[in-house]
Amino acid sequence: MSEEKSTFSLLLSRLAEIEEKCASFYINTSTQVEPEFKDFFLLFAQQHEKTKNEIERAKVESLVEFALEPIPDLGINEQLKKVKDLIQEKNNSNIQKAITIEKEISKLIEEISNKIGHMSADASQVLSIAQKRASRRIKVLEHYVKEN
Repeated sequence: MSEEKSTFSLLLSRLAEIEEKCASFYINTSTQVEPEFKDFFLLFAQQHEKTKNEIERAKVESLVEFALEPIPDLGINEQLKKVKDLIQEKNNSNIQKAITIEKEISKLIEEISNKIGHMSADASQVLSIAQKRASRRIKVLEHYVKEN
């Protein structure tokens, strides 16, 4: 069984796409959550949009040889589909859905970071910041669930 390969550029493009989907999720659901949580969802949308822009910048600034170097695929297309499916899911509350999405994003960022971190200091730094943002969002969301 052969392992699928991706490139540095493709992995970062897919991750940016996931960040964009998450930003849209938070914007679209900000009107459907409890009023006290609306501002958090809008802030989370801004964070995902900022992370997407940072990922795209790091991708552009990376050296061409890194952008084309083969990397194990990590099932990024499946991860992207999973996040899209989670966003469209109707069974969970929006807060629980957000927690699940953030955990998936965090796991994916860690996997990608482990594979490409040595290739680009910019990308490594962006992914580290993205990981920290996701962790903070998870803590805020889980705290809210515990309180209610």
